Amino acid sequence: MHLPNDDVEDWVVADLIDHELHEWRIDVVMVLFHEEEANAICKIPLSQRGAESSNGSYGKQVWATLWKLKITNKIKVFGWRACHDIFPTRLNLTKRRIISKNNRASWEPPPKSAFKLNFDAVVFSEANRTGVRAIIHNYKGEVMAAMFARGSAVQSSEEGELLECTKAIEFTIDASFSRLVIEGDNVDVIKAISSQEANVSLLGNVVEDIKHLIRGLQWVSTSHIRRSGNKVAHVLAQHARIIVEDLYWIEDSPPPVIEQLY
Repeated sequence: MHLPNDDVEDWVVADLIDHELHEWRIDVVMVLFHEEEANAICKIPLSQRGAESSNGSYGKQVWATLWKLKITNKIKVFGWRACHDIFPTRLNLTKRRIISKNNRASWEPPPKSAFKLNFDAVVFSEANRTGVRAIIHNYKGEVMAAMFARGSAVQSSEEGELLECTKAIEFTIDASFSRLVIEGDNVDVIKAISSQEANVSLLGNVVEDIKHLIRGLQWVSTSHIRRSGNKVAHVLAQHARIIVEDLYWIEDSPPPVIEQLY
């Protein structure tokens, strides 16, 4: 590990972030820090919403998480400051129509007035990349829309699951579904996006971005389903390993889904 460039003391975290793209200014970070430390900084997830500063209540837990990382203490402090500067204010989530349901072993249709989003993410360890599938059914079980896509490199399976959950919900919103049951087979992800507490983990910004998307829905329910009941979505996510571009279907079914359904 190396000491940062002396000029780093003249910069604040906000100067290192592109606030329009919500990304690290990699060129600047690479100048101020040695390559190893710069790479560690650029892998810290940033909120996609340009969030407000927080009341500081999460600081101890974030620090505990950062302390476990195998990076210099100076970078740990920098990471804590980055999260502190961009972490959203705790919101009154009780105003939302978010309903959590017990986990299920088999797929069930949504209410007649709603649609169900089933999503699954797969981390391809050999390529350090992710695959995501999303499929939307109506109350009759008919496929209304579907997608599968490849994601970017991630540092952990948890990060991959959360980022692909974001992509699945964005797809649903883009397809104009506003009354939704969100169902996935990763219990930790479902618990995180359903919680009425502000998420204070290192990936908290990603979780809060998902909650922000959910708030834009007219009605939403979240539900955990076991892998055996989420088979179609899992097959789609695995299929994302071989695709070269994101694929979408509206009121149609991808071939891998047809094979599973019939």
